Amino acid sequence: MSTVFESWSFERENADAEMQDVLALNKSNKKTLGFMPDEAFSQRASHEGLVLAIDDGNVVGYALYDLPRTYVKLIHVCVIASQRRTGLAKRIVEHVIEKNVTRSGILASCRADYDIDEFWKSLAMTTRSERAGRSVKGSVLKIWWRPLGALDLFESAALSSKLPIAVLDTNVVSDLYSSPMQERPDREESSALAADWLLDFVELMVSPQLDNELARIEDHAERAIQRGLSSALPRLRSYAATSSGLESSLLAFIGKVELARDESLRDDVKHLVDAVGSDARFFVTSDANLIRLLGGHMAEESDLRLVRPYELVTQLLGNSGRQRFESSVLESVNLRWEKADGFDIVKLSDSFVNHANGEKSKKFARRLREGVAHSKAGEVSVLLDDQRRPVALLAFRVAKSRLVVSLIRTGRDYAGTTVAFQLVRHLRRIALGHGLDTVQVVDEELVGPILESLALDGFANADGGPTATLSTAVGPEHLPLGTFETAASVAAVERKYWPLTLIDEVTECWISPIQPQYAEMLFGYGDTLYSDRKAGLGLSREHVFYRADQKPLPVELPARILWYVSSNNKGIDVRLIVGYSRIIESVVLSAPEAFERFRHLGVYRRNQVLDAAGKNGLVNVIRFEDTEMFARPINRAALAPILERHQVKMPFVTLRSIPSALFHEILDFQREPEEEA
Repeated sequence: MSTVFESWSFERENADAEMQDVLALNKSNKKTLGFMPDEAFSQRASHEGLVLAIDDGNVVGYALYDLPRTYVKLIHVCVIASQRRTGLAKRIVEHVIEKNVTRSGILASCRADYDIDEFWKSLAMTTRSERAGRSVKGSVLKIWWRPLGALDLFESAALSSKLPIAVLDTNVVSDLYSSPMQERPDREESSALAADWLLDFVELMVSPQLDNELARIEDHAERAIQRGLSSALPRLRSYAATSSGLESSLLAFIGKVELARDESLRDDVKHLVDAVGSDARFFVTSDANLIRLLGGHMAEESDLRLVRPYELVTQLLGNSGRQRFESSVLESVNLRWEKADGFDIVKLSDSFVNHANGEKSKKFARRLREGVAHSKAGEVSVLLDDQRRPVALLAFRVAKSRLVVSLIRTGRDYAGTTVAFQLVRHLRRIALGHGLDTVQVVDEELVGPILESLALDGFANADGGPTATLSTAVGPEHLPLGTFETAASVAAVERKYWPLTLIDEVTECWISPIQPQYAEMLFGYGDTLYSDRKAGLGLSREHVFYRADQKPLPVELPARILWYVSSNNKGIDVRLIVGYSRIIESVVLSAPEAFERFRHLGVYRRNQVLDAAGKNGLVNVIRFEDTEMFARPINRAALAPILERHQVKMPFVTLRSIPSALFHEILDFQREPEEEA
C-alpha cells in the first residue's frame, strides 16, 4: 500500500492511536530530536502543523512545524528506522511545502554533529547562519533556509532587470570577502568585480550553494566574516530539487575519473544548475579545471558562459559605452611626453587633481613640485596630444629594483579605460628600460579607470600600493614555469607577468600574412619599427584584423598569432615575420556590421573593411591584444631552416595553423646574439 500524507487533528477516526504512535516515535528518537512536551504536538493541530506519513494504517513518520509570521518553521522530521534513507523524510517535508507554498520560506535548525547536512541539501535548503546550541558539549546549531512563494525585493529587482546575470563561484566570493590574512592567489583579479561601474552592466548574484560551501570554512571567525559580507549578494532560487536531470547529465559528462580526482566539481555542478535555471549569462569562476571540463560544453548546450573574473570585466568593458578600450582614441592623435618642469604647476593641478575623492588642489600641487624638485632621482612627465592638451601625468623614481610611481593620472577629457589601460602597461615598459623587475604605485588618490586597469593588468595590492612583477629580459622572456591545462590560464599568467611568454602546448599557434600597408596601419611598421604616432604610449593594447575567409579561425581561444608582412601590388616586398599577438576573439560578420561593432578598436576605415570582405560580403574579424614587435624581424633566409625543421612550407597566403614548437623557436631566435657582418 502506498504511503499517504495527512494533517493530524482531533476529529480523525484514529486520532488517539495515531498520536500515541507519534509520541512513541518521538521518545525513541529523543537523543536527536530533543525534549518536546506531549502537549506541544496537539497544540500544533490548530494550524495543521502536524503531518503524518501513514502506510497500511500505520504511522511511519511525521513532521512537526510552526507558522510564525510569514514562513514555515520545521520543528521535527522523523521516520521509523526501517524507512530511513528511503526518501520518505524528504517526501514528508515536500508535502509540508506544498501545503504552505505561498509562505516566504521554510526554516529548520539542526545540530551540525548530527551529520545530516545532505538531507537538508536534498530539499534545496542552504545553511544561512549558525548559533551555539544548548548542548553541554558546545554543539553548533545550523540554520537551514529555502525561499518559497513570491520573489523577495532583491531577487525580483535582479531577475526582472534587463541586464545579464553573472553568477559568482564560491572561490570568487571568497576572493572578494575573505579577511586580508587569508592567502588568495586570485584575489586581485577578482577585486575588479567590486568596481562601481560594473553594476551598470551586469547583475551579480550567487547560487544558494554558496552558503553550503561557506559553512564548511573551519575557522569560525572567518566563516562569519565571509558569510556576513556576502549576504548582500542576491541569492538565486535553488533548482536542485527540480533539475536533477541536468545535474546528473553534467556529472556524467565530466566522468567518474575526473570526479574522483576533484570532488569539488560536484559542488560546482550545483552552482551551474542554479545558474542555468535562472537564465544567467555568465558563471564567473577562477577554477581552471571546471572551465576546461565544462566551458565548451555549457556554451554549446546553454547560453551560460564560464568565464574568469578578468574575462567578464573585459567583455563588459567592450559592451559599455564609456569604459571600453578604444584604440582609435590613441591612433587618431600624436601623443608625446614632455618633462613637467616646463609647465604651470597650478594648471597641471587643475587637469589632474582627483576632485571625486576630495583631493585638494594645493596638496596635489605640492606633491607635483616635490616630484619635479627631485627629478634627478626620477621623472615627472606630461603626456600631450597634438593640440597640446594634457592627456596623462606620470611621476616616478627608481628605488633599488623597483619603479615607484608616486603619481599616475589621466586628464578628464580622456576619461575611461583607453588611456588608463595603455598607461598602466607603459609603466612596465619604463621599468624594463631601467632594468627593474618590479613596479609599485603609491599614488593614494587613484581614479576608478586607473584602479580597474591596474587590476586587469595583474597588479596586486601590497604594502605601499598596487605592485606588479615583470621580466627584465630584453625582448620576450619565456620560461617553463610548470604545466598549464588551458590557454586561458596561460594568458592570465602572461598578462600578470608581462612581458613573460610561457612555453606551453595548450595554446594554438597561427601565422597570418598581412600586406605592408595594413602592417603600417596596425603596427606602425615601415621605415622604422614604430611610427611617430606610437611614441607616446606605444602600440595599442587591442586591435582588429579583417580577412575575407568565411570560417571563423581560429576557434580555440585565446591563441597566438605570428605576423608575416608580405608584399603588395604596388611593388612593396617586405617578407618578414615582425611580431606576434594573442587572439581573443574570432567572428564572421557582414562587412558593415563588422565595421560598426569593432570600429572603436580599429584603424581601418569603412571602405577598407568593405574591401576586405569576400564575394559574399562577409569578413572574419580577428580581435587581438598584447602585440609584441620583434627587435630582429625574421627574413626568409633566417626563417627557411626554422620552417624546414618543423615541416612547414612557404608561401603564407592565408591564416595557417603552425606547431607551438615553431612559435617557441622563433622567440628563441630573438634571444640569440646577432652575427656580426
